[in-house]
Amino acid sequence: MRTLPGSTKVPVAGTRVQVAPGNMPRLRIKGAWFGARPTNVGVIYLGDSLVSSSGGLTLSPGATWTISWGNGSDTAGLWYVDAATSSDIADWVLVFEE
Repeated sequence: MRTLPGSTKVPVAGTRVQVAPGNMPRLRIKGAWFGARPTNVGVIYLGDSLVSSSGGLTLSPGATWTISWGNGSDTAGLWYVDAATSSDIADWVLVFEE
C-alpha cells in the first residue's frame, strides 16, 4: 500500500483549496483520512470542487474523518477543503492503488 501524508492550509476563509499536490490530481486512490488541526480557530469544510465555507462535511478542530473504497474508485484531485477561518489547516493521508 502506498500512502501520501500532507497538509493543506486555507489562506483565505471562503476560498476552496485542492488537497492533492499539483502532480497528483489524477492518481487513483482507494481511501483517505482527513483531520482538522486541534489548533484551528474555526471548522474545516471537506468536499469536492463545490465545497465552500457554508457547505461540505464539517470537521471541528481536532475532528477526523476516514473513507475507503475499492481500488480506483476516486481520484486524488476530487478532494478540496475550505475553512471558516483564514489560515486554518487540514491534515490528510491519501491511500493509493498498488
